[in-house]
Amino acid sequence: MRRRARSSTEIASGVAAIALIALLTGCGPSAGESSADTEADAASVASSEETPEAEASEDDGFCTATDGLGEALLIIKDQSADPSVGAEAVSTAKTILTEVPAPADIAEPWEFLTGAMGVFEEAFASADGGAPQLDDEEGFATLVLLPGGVEAVGVHLQQECGADLGLTAPVIDDVCAVVDPASLGSVFESVPAGTSQRWGGATVECQWEAGDSHVGAIVGSVTMVSDEILQGAAPASEVQMDGYTIDVHQGTLGMFRFSTQGSTAAAVIGEWAVMASVRSGDAAADESKAIALAGMLADALP
Repeated sequence: MRRRARSSTEIASGVAAIALIALLTGCGPSAGESSADTEADAASVASSEETPEAEASEDDGFCTATDGLGEALLIIKDQSADPSVGAEAVSTAKTILTEVPAPADIAEPWEFLTGAMGVFEEAFASADGGAPQLDDEEGFATLVLLPGGVEAVGVHLQQECGADLGLTAPVIDDVCAVVDPASLGSVFESVPAGTSQRWGGATVECQWEAGDSHVGAIVGSVTMVSDEILQGAAPASEVQMDGYTIDVHQGTLGMFRFSTQGSTAAAVIGEWAVMASVRSGDAAADESKAIALAGMLADALP
């Protein structure tokens, strides 16, 4: 199933409206090989054996070049630092993000954060030493997306460089991939591509939309799902599953979205929570579809 990450412009519009090493092996020359061929093969093998050291050097170079990035991003994400400290953190982060090539697996959040630092830099310049104001559409969208971008890059720095940032990696990196497209066939005539978005709190969301039909799937921290999205709302009903309970809510709920139509199902499984929302136009069937999807997400947890 294809999927894409939403751009900050798309998020801004939505929010305003409511991111193998191949080893060579050598073998003896065949009867037809010359000694030159053998020497060339030996050189090739020697070169391949040096690859891990070369790659380790490249890794060390990245970690050295990004030293201080994680800490700077956490200061910016916290938004409670003294303006002068915040401005210095923005300057540090912008320099590193601009000068260091983005690792392929976090290219999108890296690009977003690079642009976000420009937004913050302009805001600090306009604040003339005071707290920056980000109250326009671009600024609000940047603040909304910031925690997810910081966590995506920060977790990478933890895993690759041993940075101690206290961040938790999502239990499922790609929620779109764990949803069987066949399960969405009863909602859409032609199943659209899923749209993936990384939020804060180690939370990942995928949405499918076509016309008035919508499906949302979220896997993340209990705090994000239960407190930030559901905000303690009492469920309309409950469904007992094997080892956990699915709470059913009327309407479709998600990050920065709500509709009175459709149905939402959510469950807490250990340290994680899952949420599924369905709006198909068939109110009688939406609840069972949301419950089934929430069960699918729960089953995907390790």
